[in-house]
Order: sequence, then C-alpha cells, then structure tokens
Amino acid sequence: MFWEYFKKQPVAFNKRFTNPRASCVKPIHNHIKRKTIFASICILTLIALIILTGDFGPAKSFAKADSVVGVGVGIYWNEDCTNTTRSLNWGLVDPNSSNNLTIFIQNEGNSAVSLLLTISNWTPTNASSYMSLIWNYSGQIMSPNEIIPIKLTLTVSPAIINITDFSLQTTITALETT
Repeated sequence: MFWEYFKKQPVAFNKRFTNPRASCVKPIHNHIKRKTIFASICILTLIALIILTGDFGPAKSFAKADSVVGVGVGIYWNEDCTNTTRSLNWGLVDPNSSNNLTIFIQNEGNSAVSLLLTISNWTPTNASSYMSLIWNYSGQIMSPNEIIPIKLTLTVSPAIINITDFSLQTTITALETT
C-alpha cells in the first residue's frame, strides 16, 4: 500500500503539469499575471509622479523672491513711483536661463547722484558660483526726483547643482556726485 502510493504519485503529478486546465497551474499563472500588472501600475504611477512634480534631477526650476534695499533712492514697480518694493520676485528660475525684472529708481535726495549696485548675503554661499545679477544702468547722473527704469537680469548657470532654494540681498545706493 505504501509502495503503491509512490507508484501513482508521478502519474498524478505529470497529469497536473501537462494538463493546462489542471487546478494547480491556474493559481501559478494568475499569481504571475497579478505581479506583472502590479509592477506595471507601480512603474506608471512613478512616471506620472515625476512628470507632475517636474523632478528631473539637477535641472530643476525653482521660484525665489529676494530682498532689495534702496539707500537714498526709492525702488518701485511702476513708473509713477506709487508701488514701492522691498523684494524682487524672479518667478521660475531655470538652469541655463536668464530672468529679467524692470524696476524704477527715483532719486529721493536733494542733490545729483549716480547709482551703485551691491549684491551680498548669498544663501547658500555657493549660489554665487552658479548665479549672477547684473543691471543695465550705464552710470548716468540722476537729478533730484528723477526717475529712471532699470532692468535687472538674474542669470543661472547650466551647471547648477544641489540648490533648490536661494536668497541674496540686493542694495542700490545713491552716490552724491561733485
């Protein structure tokens, strides 16, 4: 009796695996199918999240507003000098790009002045290695109460890495002329 069990076992075993409709084959097939579907859903979800968040590695856009201070001058968003500003909103900043802002500077002193642009307090400190701030001011003398438009340009290097947030202090100073 014991011996007979082992004699029949291979026959029953072979019938199961040669018959595609056998009960033990379906669960294995369904299990593999479920794993494949689950893996596909995970991959598609990951791709969708990357697209939605825009996280493509080091070439990531980020937004930043920075402080701006006028010493002896007023800094405004409009030519009528009614909308003062204490910060520069650069919008989305992309690697290998330049963003421009136009501000209006008013000489609020009683004498003629020229202007000096100073940039300081970069955070993180290595941000200044990947970014630069310039202006189109050509050194003209400003009379008392005169208003001039100034274009500021923030340029970001294509090599920028590991910086997702930054700040800096922009100071525009009136220098009396003689």
